[in-house]
Amino acid sequence: MFSREEIKKRIVDQLFWDSRVDASDIHVEVQDSKVTLFGTVPTAYARKSAESDAWAVPGVQMVQNNISVQIEQPLPASPQDLRDNIRNVYRYDPALSQEDIVITVDDGVVTLQGAVGTYWQKKLAEQKAQNVTGVIVVVNKIAVTPTHDILDEIIAQNIIEALDRNVDIDIDLIDVKVEGGTVTLSGTVGDWSAYKTAESIVFFTSGVVDLQNNLSISPLAM
Repeated sequence: MFSREEIKKRIVDQLFWDSRVDASDIHVEVQDSKVTLFGTVPTAYARKSAESDAWAVPGVQMVQNNISVQIEQPLPASPQDLRDNIRNVYRYDPALSQEDIVITVDDGVVTLQGAVGTYWQKKLAEQKAQNVTGVIVVVNKIAVTPTHDILDEIIAQNIIEALDRNVDIDIDLIDVKVEGGTVTLSGTVGDWSAYKTAESIVFFTSGVVDLQNNLSISPLAM
C-alpha cells in the first residue's frame, strides 16, 4: 500500500502528464484513501479528466471533485450560440439525433432534455456537450425510452454474464439489481479500471434506463 504522500505525488504527476488538463491551478489533498481535488480548470471536460486521473492512481478509494470551471476564453456571444455549437457537435455523430434532444443554456449551465433509445446515448450526449467551449456544467435530464420492453430479470442476467466474462472483475463480489430498467451495482472491485469497466457494461446493455453505481474500490478485490 502507498503512503498518503506517495498517493498525492502520483496524482500530481498524473495530472501534469495529462495533456487534457492544465494542472497548474489544481490542488490535491489526501486523507487515508480519500482524495479531494480543488482549484480551477478552463473546461468541464478538463474537470472530468482530472477526476479520472485521480481515480487511476492505486490506493485511491474515493475522489471528491471540488474543482470549479473558470472559462478563460471569451464565452460565445449568446446562449443561442452555445446551444448551436452543441447542436453542431451532435449533428456529426450518427449515434445521436439532435431532433430528439432539447438543449437549454443559462450562464454556461447546459440542461439536456428529450429522449434517446439507450443509456449509452444519454451519456454520450452529456460527454459531447462537456467538450464544447463555454460549457461550465451539464445537467443531463434526457429520458431513456428503449425501443423494446425487456424484463428486469433479463437485463440483470445479461449484465451479470457480461461482468463474469471480464478478466478484471470477480463476479462473486458484485451484486446487480434491476428495477424498472434502473440498475444498481454494489460490492467491490479491485481498481478504477474495473470500476469503469463495470459501468461500461451497464451502459451498453439493452433495456437499461439509469445506473446507480455503489461499487467501492478495494485492492483486496483484485
